Amino acid sequence: MDSSRRRCSSCCCSRGAGGLVLNWVLLFLAVGSLGFVRPSVTSLGQEAGREAAGAASALIGGGRFVFGAIASPLVGAFGSGSAVPMAAMVLIGFAGGVIGLMVSTKG
Repeated sequence: MDSSRRRCSSCCCSRGAGGLVLNWVLLFLAVGSLGFVRPSVTSLGQEAGREAAGAASALIGGGRFVFGAIASPLVGAFGSGSAVPMAAMVLIGFAGGVIGLMVSTKG
């Protein structure tokens, strides 16, 4: 096997389920939706904490940094040979958001 073929076989373009194009399309949709979600979450958080707007802002920003600091090493720990660890963390984050929404609206 020549070196160019080995190199391509190790990247995500040769892996199943559509390969590189599907990965980029799904990543574009996930990241593109953040432009709608993040401002809405910030607005709702500021509205809920309007009595202490500075504290609400600090909690929102700090929470984003904490979750990012937790997720980044976990993605790296599960390998860099494919997009599966990143997709798993996105799914876990989505599930956590849905669970948080369900818990917060139950009362």
